[in-house]
Amino acid sequence: MKKTATILCALAFLGLGVSSCSDLGDLENDLSDLDGRIEALEARMKSLNESVEAIGALTRATTVNSVTFEDNVYTVVLSDGTELTLTVGEAGVGNVPLITVDDDGFWMVDYRDGKGAVYLTDNGRKFCSTGKDAVTPVFSVDPEGYWMIDYGDGPVHVLDSKGGKVLATSSEETLDPLFEEVVYDKAAGTLTVTLRADGRKISLPVVPDFLLALSNADGLQLFDYGQTKVFPVRSKGVGDAIVQTPLGWSAVLEEGSFSVTAPIQTRSTPVADSDTDVVIVAQSASGRYISVSKVRVSLSDAEIDLDPRATVTPDGVPTATTLGFLVTLEEATSYKYILRKNREAVPAYDEVKESGIESSESRLLLEELDPRTGYTLYLIACNGDIHAPELVTASATTANPDYASYYAAYESGAELEIGGLVVSKAVFGKATLLTEETKTITADGVYFVPDGVTATYASGTRNTLIVIGDNPSGRGEFTITTTRITFNPTNRGHFVLFNLHFGLSTANGEGQILFYPNSTAGGMMQTVAMEDCDLDLTGFQGFSFTASRTADTPIGIENVSFVDCDINVGPSIRFGYFFQYREHGSIGNAVFRNNVIWSGNAANATRIFNLSMGQSEAQYAVAAPVGSLEFERNTWINCKPSVINIVKNVGRLVIRNNLFYGTITQHTPFITYEAGCVPSSGEIADNLGYNTNGTGTPYWKAVNNSFLFPGSREFSMTKENPFGGGRFDTATGVFVPGAAYASYGARR
Repeated sequence: MKKTATILCALAFLGLGVSSCSDLGDLENDLSDLDGRIEALEARMKSLNESVEAIGALTRATTVNSVTFEDNVYTVVLSDGTELTLTVGEAGVGNVPLITVDDDGFWMVDYRDGKGAVYLTDNGRKFCSTGKDAVTPVFSVDPEGYWMIDYGDGPVHVLDSKGGKVLATSSEETLDPLFEEVVYDKAAGTLTVTLRADGRKISLPVVPDFLLALSNADGLQLFDYGQTKVFPVRSKGVGDAIVQTPLGWSAVLEEGSFSVTAPIQTRSTPVADSDTDVVIVAQSASGRYISVSKVRVSLSDAEIDLDPRATVTPDGVPTATTLGFLVTLEEATSYKYILRKNREAVPAYDEVKESGIESSESRLLLEELDPRTGYTLYLIACNGDIHAPELVTASATTANPDYASYYAAYESGAELEIGGLVVSKAVFGKATLLTEETKTITADGVYFVPDGVTATYASGTRNTLIVIGDNPSGRGEFTITTTRITFNPTNRGHFVLFNLHFGLSTANGEGQILFYPNSTAGGMMQTVAMEDCDLDLTGFQGFSFTASRTADTPIGIENVSFVDCDINVGPSIRFGYFFQYREHGSIGNAVFRNNVIWSGNAANATRIFNLSMGQSEAQYAVAAPVGSLEFERNTWINCKPSVINIVKNVGRLVIRNNLFYGTITQHTPFITYEAGCVPSSGEIADNLGYNTNGTGTPYWKAVNNSFLFPGSREFSMTKENPFGGGRFDTATGVFVPGAAYASYGARR
């Protein structure tokens, strides 16, 4: 009997909606945002992959023993004892490429692009759902909401016919894709499963009086030489059975048990197969049906062809003290893990192997964590004494704590992690809660701005200044009237703004919030971090400037972080650069993530870095390098297309999921750096540009000229306004992409 099957693998079971990019009242009733949709997808990965496994099992099966139905779920027991659950789907939301198998059992996919089904391949290799080398794909969703697939060698992105990644989230309603209909015809003795993708059917005979099921035989069974293991057997209606064993092995099938014995180690004993199957081919009493059961066996000290692997993704919604991870194992029975804060040292492979906590739970819940802190899970898949050769990692951040006051939490000993810096009383000492009488900041320290108070700043040179809005439910107010906040980097200080609405009350256009004058000696500040802030920079010439430096007075910042900020650089073209250190400077690690940066003037000249006087050999010789730059999920509106002007070089460069909107007349690179200085690592992918002048002029290239590196792709252009059907308002800073572009830019 020929069986054909179609699998709609990218489940559309999400009852979710498009993301919201505004906190305004008229947007609060929008459907769940993109993060919520991704979290819901991740939470359903286990059931998705179980359903895909069920389809694979049905394509390999010969007979069914029983079918039961309850609460819209069919429980199907195959004649080898395998139990499957089939759920007839309901309406949901998602992006749904269709997976099927051809007549020979090879997996195929239809991306609904009008080109029909193509084979799922990896470097030209096709994968079959049946036979000795059968592969069942395992699906997951990456942190940006794109489908990933694992054929057995680790997860890779699902690619469409054009080589692009396939988005898992969508706002279009569709039907749950796996099973259109399940029909058990008891009178005819047949089970027919209709798959929703194209209506193809899998039909199997149902034989209630025929069963041969092994227990406790899952996975690879390791034996010592001469060892015998006994597996319980449930059987009925078996007329005859043939047992097949690897060389040197023996097995006996008796009523109620199946005994398997490994070869005895002697000088004359040939080397046994290191990794193969013990097989029972059972025939029904009527002689009409067969069932195949297997035990995968190996000698414990043999060279085992085993490749334990794990896929790890964040799972569920983080709380202030808990994080969840979904762990999917392949050829593994357990795993070892260590959880570390992102700011802590990365554990070595051997440390995780020797000291990691061992678990086999598919959903790992880690508790008693610090709030609002980034963590990374480091994990090694295991099968007995066999360990995966590399660490698998996944990162997540705990939620904001349920504080009534950040100041009260700080004074009670809580840690606030901002831009990787731990802000706590233990580190910085007693803080100041500003009042109307003490609202002017005149000295170094940690300051909290309560509701009803607008903090101001006096003149003077600072070493460390940390200002935090006290109310977690709303941003504090901080306005400066001086044109500069001057810093002396000699003492390796910090400049941090968090949970604030910050602005300049004067309008002379010459302000710099972080300035290093000629009089300062060289030095390296440790942290400059702006997080969860509304930065009104319309009265500024730039964010941070330094006067001319010399080789004896170099300037630098170890860590720069702009995260979750709304940054208005004004309608004029006066604002130039966030950081302009053009000679004898350096930036260690720079992170710009999930920011909205906008101007009301399409000719605005705003850029992030200007770290060289020019592009001559002599100018590059004294220019500032950047150790690592991560520029991801930012929305860049009406600002200079050359986002990073000139730097000496960048060690690691990541540019992902950004949305650029503006008018350009000619190509300019996203970043320009010294010839030959290709970044050593990183990724450039999934960046989208829209040119408002309506021409076909390419938007920003990933890097200058031919300086691309493995893992990098040029920016994509769209001729369709990505904000069509959404919101675009330079007056209020509300920018909501249409549903088709929700994966690009900042999330609000």
